[in-house]
Amino acid sequence: MEKLVHRAIQALFSQNKLVLYERNIPLIEIKALPEETAAEYITRALIQLLTMGKIDVVMDINVTFLGDQRVLQDIRLLADNGYGEDDFGNNLPLPEKLSYLRR
Repeated sequence: MEKLVHRAIQALFSQNKLVLYERNIPLIEIKALPEETAAEYITRALIQLLTMGKIDVVMDINVTFLGDQRVLQDIRLLADNGYGEDDFGNNLPLPEKLSYLRR
């Protein structure tokens, strides 16, 4: 069953649908349950690896926004400024245009 998970991971990775954070994915701790199908085991293993931070799933999502475009501009400005935090989670000053968020 572990080989099935490795093949699924490899297939998803080769299709750019999965990000691997380790070259060797540890499946020793994820044992197949007697009553589960191969698909259920693969799904459970992928969820556990995702939860453990060993993999990430790549999802392209397209959305259409209806409404005031200023909101999108503010979100973009906030994203461009690290959402108000540095890489260590410390607060950073926001641009003056976003000062209303401090209230």
